[in-house]
Amino acid sequence: MKKTLNWLKIIKKDLQPPRFFSWQTMILLSAFSWGIALLDIGLAAFKEQQSSDVYNLISNLGWIFLILGFHWWTIERKWLFNGFPIGAWFTGFLTCIYIFIWVFRDVNDKYPALPFVIWPLISAGISTVYKINYSRINTKKLHLTTIQEIVVLILISLLLSCWVQFHFVVQEWLQEYPSLLADKFDRSAFLVKIELPKNDERQPARGYKIISVLEKLIQSKVNNKPWQEVEKWLAESKKQLQGRWSEVSQWILKLDGTPKAVKNKIILELEKKKEDYLWYIDAKVEERVNDYYQLVLRVKWQGPASRSQGYELTKTCQIEQTLRASYNPRQSSQTPKVVGRIRCQKTIDNLKEGNEESNSAIREG
Repeated sequence: MKKTLNWLKIIKKDLQPPRFFSWQTMILLSAFSWGIALLDIGLAAFKEQQSSDVYNLISNLGWIFLILGFHWWTIERKWLFNGFPIGAWFTGFLTCIYIFIWVFRDVNDKYPALPFVIWPLISAGISTVYKINYSRINTKKLHLTTIQEIVVLILISLLLSCWVQFHFVVQEWLQEYPSLLADKFDRSAFLVKIELPKNDERQPARGYKIISVLEKLIQSKVNNKPWQEVEKWLAESKKQLQGRWSEVSQWILKLDGTPKAVKNKIILELEKKKEDYLWYIDAKVEERVNDYYQLVLRVKWQGPASRSQGYELTKTCQIEQTLRASYNPRQSSQTPKVVGRIRCQKTIDNLKEGNEESNSAIREG
C-alpha cells in the first residue's frame, strides 16, 4: 500500500504544472477531455442513444493535447538513443494511431500497412518542424548544418518507409503466391527467412498438391477400368491435361466421373490463388511399348525463381494391362477381364536435385 501511495505521489509531483503553459498542462487537459468524453458515452448508453458530436469533438481534443504534451515532454527530457533523438518517433507513433485508427478508420481497414509506412515520414516531419522553430528562435536563421541534417533525416525516413512498404509487399506476394516459399533465398541480397521449418526444409510448393490431385484423378480413370476405356481416356487426356492449372482444374471439376475426394481436394486444399495461372500442366503419353504406356506428368512453375532453368515437378507413371477375374452368372464361372493398372514413381523436384548437385560440386571443388 505504501509503495502505491509513494508511486501516486511521484506521478502527482511530475504532473503538477510548474507554470500554466507546460507539457503537464497538456497532459492534464487530455485526461480531462477523455474524462468528459467517457461521461458523455455513459449518459448516451443510459439514455440508449448514440454518442453525440460533442463526444467526437472532445475525444479529438484529448488526442491532440496528448500528442502535444507527450512531444513537449520528450523535448524537455531529451530522449536519446546512442546520441540520436528518438522522441519524435514516439510522437509520430501516437500521431499515426490518432490519424489512422481514430480519425480515418476506413482507410486503415482498407490499407492496414499505411500507418507503418507513413510513421517514419510523420516522425521526420515532426522533427523537422522542431529543428526549424528551434533555429529561428535561437539564431533567427537556418544554418547550413541544420538544413543538411533535415535533408538527411527526410531521406533516411523515405528509405525506411520504402523498406517497410517492401516488407508488406513481400508478405502480400507470399499470401497470393505461396509457392515462392519453396524456393531458396540463399543468394538474395535483401530477403531472409527468419522462420525456418523443422530440419531447415523448404515449404512444399503448391505444385506438390497439384501433381497429387492429377495422380489421384488418373488412378481413378485407370485402375480396374476396362482397357478400351483406359486407352480412350489417355487419348483424351493428352489434350485436356495441357495448359494452366486455372484451366485444367475447371476441366477436372466438370469432368464426369471425377471422384468426390479429388473435387474436394481441389476446392478445399487448392482454393483459387493468383498464382494458379503460373502453374503449367504438361502431360505426355509415350507410345505403347511392351504392353504398357508411360505417362509423364510435369507441373511447371512459370513465376519468379532463383534458377534460370525454372522450377518443375515431374512424375512418371506406367500404365499397363492386367487380368481381373469377372464373375459370369450365366456360366456360373469366373472369366478373366483385361483392365488397366497404374504404378507411379516418386515425384522428382528439379530444384532439390539442382541444390544437391551444386552442393556436391562445392564439396568436390
